[in-house]
Amino acid sequence: MQSPAHQSAPGALFTTVFHKAFAAACLAIALFLGSNTPLHACGGTSTPPCGRSVFLAKFAPFVVVVPAAGPITVPIGLLPFAQWDNVNPQCAQPLSASVTLTLSCTPSGLTFTSTIPLLTPVIPGAQPLPPPGTVPFIIPAGTFPPGTPPQICAVMGTYMLTFSDGVTLSFTGDTEVCIVPPSSLDPAKPRLDMQYIPLAANQYFQSCRRGDQAYFYFLIANNDPDYSVSIDLWSTARQVAHLPDGITPQQAYLMKVFSISNPVPGTDTYPAAFVDDLLPGVLLPEPNPFDVDDQMLTRSLVLAPGEATIVGIAMRSYGMCANGSCNERSVKVMGSFSNGDPALACASTVLIVDEMAPKSALCEYSDFIKVSEGTSLATWGHALFNNAEGTIPNAATFYSGNLNPTSGLTGFLTVSEIIPSNYPSSASDYLRINGVPDRVSYLVDFTSQFCENGTNNVLVSGLDSPNASQISIPIISFIDAPPNAVLDIHIDYTLNLLIVGMQSSLIFQGPANLFFQEPPPGFCIDPNICRIIKKESNCADDKTIFVEPKALARLFDVNDVPGCDTLEVFNQMGMPVQWEGTVAGSGVALSPDTGDGVIYACYGGLASLPLIPETTLAFLDITCTGALNNPVRTPVAIRVVNISSATISPALVELLESYPNPFSEVVTIQYVLKESATVSLKIFDCFGREVRVLMEPTLRQQGEYSAVWDGDAGAGSTAAPGLYYCQIMADGSAAAKKLVRMRE
Repeated sequence: MQSPAHQSAPGALFTTVFHKAFAAACLAIALFLGSNTPLHACGGTSTPPCGRSVFLAKFAPFVVVVPAAGPITVPIGLLPFAQWDNVNPQCAQPLSASVTLTLSCTPSGLTFTSTIPLLTPVIPGAQPLPPPGTVPFIIPAGTFPPGTPPQICAVMGTYMLTFSDGVTLSFTGDTEVCIVPPSSLDPAKPRLDMQYIPLAANQYFQSCRRGDQAYFYFLIANNDPDYSVSIDLWSTARQVAHLPDGITPQQAYLMKVFSISNPVPGTDTYPAAFVDDLLPGVLLPEPNPFDVDDQMLTRSLVLAPGEATIVGIAMRSYGMCANGSCNERSVKVMGSFSNGDPALACASTVLIVDEMAPKSALCEYSDFIKVSEGTSLATWGHALFNNAEGTIPNAATFYSGNLNPTSGLTGFLTVSEIIPSNYPSSASDYLRINGVPDRVSYLVDFTSQFCENGTNNVLVSGLDSPNASQISIPIISFIDAPPNAVLDIHIDYTLNLLIVGMQSSLIFQGPANLFFQEPPPGFCIDPNICRIIKKESNCADDKTIFVEPKALARLFDVNDVPGCDTLEVFNQMGMPVQWEGTVAGSGVALSPDTGDGVIYACYGGLASLPLIPETTLAFLDITCTGALNNPVRTPVAIRVVNISSATISPALVELLESYPNPFSEVVTIQYVLKESATVSLKIFDCFGREVRVLMEPTLRQQGEYSAVWDGDAGAGSTAAPGLYYCQIMADGSAAAKKLVRMRE
């Protein structure tokens, strides 16, 4: 047997390339293979021939008000998901689908059940309901009489899908809906309102490409005219694309069932943050998907009577999670009104990964593994993508070739494992990541029809070079290798260099293309067992725009001259960009782009908008030439009150600026009379109701005057923090100014 020829004095090169590069690669692989989690994060379980999977995402997009009479209609959002082989005629196909909902309320203890037929799936994937995307759950009249305290109702949903082979798969999960008392202003409106703001009509969930970031907005409004409300908010998430009911990972393959995501509860939860905590242009970092983490967000809020706010939450899907990966995100607030009454509201939504147009400039790679039919077997380790700075977080592809799926293991084959005869001989995965990788590493353990059995520890560098836009890496064996030896293989596509080592010795170094065209004596390659890695995008060449991350919520008097809010537009480099914009809705308009990346959103037409407790929602749609994520949509909530219809005559009386404003204890109100007049001075709340008379009608001479208000609301009460108006009347003419009272 002839030994391969190799170059002289190779030790230094071998040491620097192998001992450093492979040490990092092996450590990263060991961290994955050594995990106690038996299944792949974001990879789910192995997909058998004629494999199928179901799950049900549930959400409640808004609170429900207790009506004065009649039944209560509770809208429940449902997003069923069904996956099966609809191409192979030998595979079972769906026959019928239904959902059973059970609603249990606390503290009443009442329980209701309803079964709802659904359309039978025709195309695999998400099965969204027809608009409005919810199903009505009817609670009988009289169940919650007027005066009932707020209720939290758990909604348990079971999605059942029956196939043509008689198998029925079911998936059970829960969500919450809040049933709350009405506002005294309008019995059809909740006292404390919360609703998810759909960015597209009647679409109460969002879809995104893997690795992209989505933005969710929730309106919270205090519709109580008398009392402020202090609330604590918390928001959590969970992934729902796990195995159907009653099926273990070890049973799944033999039952022709698989899961999209990791069946371990609590894993694969998407990272999240409040939108107004984000810096413009920043994508959320991806934490370890193996971690059990509900990504809880918390904050405290105080809403004055009539005040509303928009809470924005950013969620980013994992770049290595498969299409169909899904997270539910819920938001709940609890607290009390300033008179001591309990306050409660909740809403929820869903983010599902699908084959969508990209919204952010990320590197995209496909990873295809191929194993020849017959006696060839291969177990592939995860492909870990790296750059010179180290391992890129969560940059891995997870399919494992024809590893025995019934074992639930992620390492190499053991002697006792048996590969099912019908296990697929190839698999693929897809990855979107931050940063530009320049290398990828993995392990493969193989049994070949043409070469000696063996193990390859592979490091590919130069992944960012033009020569590596698509690479095919076959397995390599060495005739003189001792049993259980591992070949360390380094392929550098920038230098067209292949280095092969074994047991700390260099056994080949030379041009990679020549080696694969005609292997040197002693070496064997099997192109039928190979890994194909393809760059699917040009990484940083695409443009993404980011609008300053804040939603707008404003409370105005109908007689206000309200002015403008500003936002800024950046590209992914943090530089301002030119933009174009349109508005969907009323009450706000956009000024033309001034070239400085600033958006001026100017309010107007308030007299034509409905008054509190109604909320006018508008949307700013911002586009930039060539941007991936056109348009960027920002919601605006406008609430309008009418405190006075008196004619303002600044020629007779003028209110000057009050100070301090906002105030916590005392505010000084200044006014000027242009001539003698009978003057009165009053304080009104934002609903136009009189709070305090500071001065009864009194004759005053021409001149400048002042008055003081200490927050006294009369009858021994104190005005709550919030928005107020000072109104002066002078012989039938009037003027008014806003006052904002803060907490002491």
